[in-house]
Amino acid sequence: MKILHTADWHAGRSLKGVDRTPEIRAALLEIANLAIEEEVDLVLVAGDLFDKKNPSAEAEAAVYEFFLTIGAANIPSVVIAGNHDAPSRLDAAAGMLSLTKSKVFGLVKVANEGGLFDLPVGDEVARIAALPFVSERRIVRVGELLEQDAGQWVQKYREGMRTLISNLCAGFDNKQVNLFMLHTTTEGASLARSEYSFHCTDDYTISADMLPEQANYIAVGHIHKPQGVEGF
Repeated sequence: MKILHTADWHAGRSLKGVDRTPEIRAALLEIANLAIEEEVDLVLVAGDLFDKKNPSAEAEAAVYEFFLTIGAANIPSVVIAGNHDAPSRLDAAAGMLSLTKSKVFGLVKVANEGGLFDLPVGDEVARIAALPFVSERRIVRVGELLEQDAGQWVQKYREGMRTLISNLCAGFDNKQVNLFMLHTTTEGASLARSEYSFHCTDDYTISADMLPEQANYIAVGHIHKPQGVEGF
């Protein structure tokens, strides 16, 4: 299975007052054409499609053009929300994007609500655990879904994330290709300094031992600097 993993497009971002959307659109078309030329089986987009929760029409057009392009080439994709995205807004667009063979996760879902699912890809099956960005506010709601004490989740973000990751990835086995998608900061990560620093502090990190060993590939978004995961 040939996978193209991309993240952190930040469509709509401005640099020193200059809208970067035209160059981001060109880069996205380049990525889409690369996926087609390389005959990629599946595209994983690990969050931060947009730079703002209320993106411009031009930014939305650039992003949707990407999915229309790869969808027309019959390449499926899976998308999760990042900390810059509006989860409910992405969920609202999910039905439309499904027409381009894209499966979108805005709000967090636990395993039995669709957070873990099987996706036929060619002659194989990908079992995908999809974990959009989780803030401390939202993890309370996730805790309620898992029938945990919500108060403990507010105080112990990392423990809550460990429980959530375990819930999503418990169904991994060796009968299919296991893929885990998440938008987060791992412990010891080196920042590119173009990230939103508040969501990259120690309060929002996970440790390497929380990542599932059964995963054949882990698609992480959030940190803009290529690097390995310390301790994994």
